[in-house]
Amino acid sequence: MTELHRQIQLHPDRANQSRSRRARLIADVDAWTFRNLPSPAVGARRHEQTLGEIIDRMAAAAARAFELLMADSPTGARMHTQWTRLAELEIGYSDLARDLRDGRCYLPAHRAHNPVPVQGQPAETPIEPSQHRTGPERPVVIIPL
Repeated sequence: MTELHRQIQLHPDRANQSRSRRARLIADVDAWTFRNLPSPAVGARRHEQTLGEIIDRMAAAAARAFELLMADSPTGARMHTQWTRLAELEIGYSDLARDLRDGRCYLPAHRAHNPVPVQGQPAETPIEPSQHRTGPERPVVIIPL
């Protein structure tokens, strides 16, 4: 996904193609997540984003950070700010992975990730903990970045 964000920056004339590919990847991650995450504990809090959206945000931040490495001063304030933001996102991802594994949190249902929102289409249909797949507990597999 990082490369897709980079391509959008480098080739704005082909941005729609890259955005469509990103949307498909986000949807694939979300579908995998829905099928594979264990049921959360009763009273678990709902996270505001899907896993695909979180990974996409991290990829966008990584693309910006790597772009600055090529074009900015390594000691500049922008460089520091962007790499700090990327580190914060990675820490948040680790915290989320732990909360999902421990059943303290659950993710919203995966959404239809359209590059352009469709007017009148609901943003999401949340899935409450009682609606998650039941069955034997499966380990949470977190996609390494």
